[in-house]
Amino acid sequence: LGGSVLGGGIPSASASEGEVVRLGLAVHVARREEARQDGQLVADESFVERQVATANRIFAPYGVAFERSERHERDARHARMETRADRSALGAFVRPHLINVFVVASLRDVDEPARTRRGVHWRSTTYAPAHYVILSRISFDAVLAHELGHFLGNPRHSQTPGNLMSYRHT
Repeated sequence: LGGSVLGGGIPSASASEGEVVRLGLAVHVARREEARQDGQLVADESFVERQVATANRIFAPYGVAFERSERHERDARHARMETRADRSALGAFVRPHLINVFVVASLRDVDEPARTRRGVHWRSTTYAPAHYVILSRISFDAVLAHELGHFLGNPRHSQTPGNLMSYRHT
């Protein structure tokens, strides 16, 4: 975390040994597109709770904790992330001084459109320097923690199976 400002207006944070750095999350959940769903959200509260709890368990040994500071609902038009423009448009909703997490129904790989993704760390080209995390509702519990690793400055993936930043799970 160090002494710099984390992109997107997140103030820098550091802790002495034994202290915990608490980082606020603004969680944005899209509404379902299907008319029969009556405006229900793409993911329920327990989905978000599991993601945050897993991230906290993984980051706890490093003195970092994530707290949900805000909750927002987004229109169904933001439920499907098919293109770079779809992803970048979410930058309009970024809440300052928080890590913004958008939960969507589907998240297409913009480089390989036949593939879907469970999560991404995204830098908006439309609302630069905004950056944030996008999670698909099909994400398993550690995806938020993985994407927070990217958000907090780790740009790479590990080749070590079982590592948080690896695509190879054990």
